[in-house]
Amino acid sequence: MLDLPPSSRRNASSEPRPALGSRSRSRGARRSCLIVPEHPERALSLALVQHFALELPDVALTLECAHPDVVWICGYERGHEGRVREYRRRHPHAVLVVTGKGPEELWGPAVLAAGADSVLSWPVDTGRLARVLRRSLQRRA
Repeated sequence: MLDLPPSSRRNASSEPRPALGSRSRSRGARRSCLIVPEHPERALSLALVQHFALELPDVALTLECAHPDVVWICGYERGHEGRVREYRRRHPHAVLVVTGKGPEELWGPAVLAAGADSVLSWPVDTGRLARVLRRSLQRRA
């Protein structure tokens, strides 16, 4: 996994992203993770949400969310850094995690430069992905 410290990451937004704790949030509310599948198969997307809801019961996984804490772009394909920049622009305060096919060494640096916070090769062990998502949320709390 390529995961750079906050001081080394390149942010597409000109403003620094505030910590999640700076947002108002009711006590006990779950953190939100917007899942952005790169392929439009709705049934597969719903199955992905259901599967990871079992792995991450403390995170509200969704396919639609106006102000997510984490944006997970899954199914990234090389050369589509524009999509990463688009989601960084739309959600400048969220942690951006990208999973994609092939060795992350081949596409990860470009995705990190486009604004992602973490990249993982797919398929990824679900436990590893859960740890990255949770660590991302804790880092932002």
